Amino acid sequence: MHSEIVSQPTRFENFRVFTMTDANEQADQLVPKFYNRSLLYFISGVLEDEPDAPIAGMQRFWSGKTPFIDDYLLDSTTWLSEKAARRTVLSINAEGDDGFLSSAVHHGDFDDDLLTQASLRAIVGA
Repeated sequence: MHSEIVSQPTRFENFRVFTMTDANEQADQLVPKFYNRSLLYFISGVLEDEPDAPIAGMQRFWSGKTPFIDDYLLDSTTWLSEKAARRTVLSINAEGDDGFLSSAVHHGDFDDDLLTQASLRAIVGA
């Protein structure tokens, strides 16, 4: 994400990511009773080359605190969190401006979520 998106800010002036808060990410159980975290936790913790590899879209890596202090993570966190640019929509966000709403609480919900769909229509129609 850093090399392709964050480091090319003029190319991605209108970038917006829809994702979940870390609390919702942790509650999104991939396989209840067997793996009690989300799909992105599974990818980050099990499928990547290094354990607990930072994954774009996971709020937990945006803390700016140890161990997530590599320059590219800090730069990405700053870029994603820039308030004026409004690049991040953390679900659940059910009130506010068109294009910034989502009520998805599972990764599989984003495409079916009515607020996320309305946000995407607002973005495309803008």
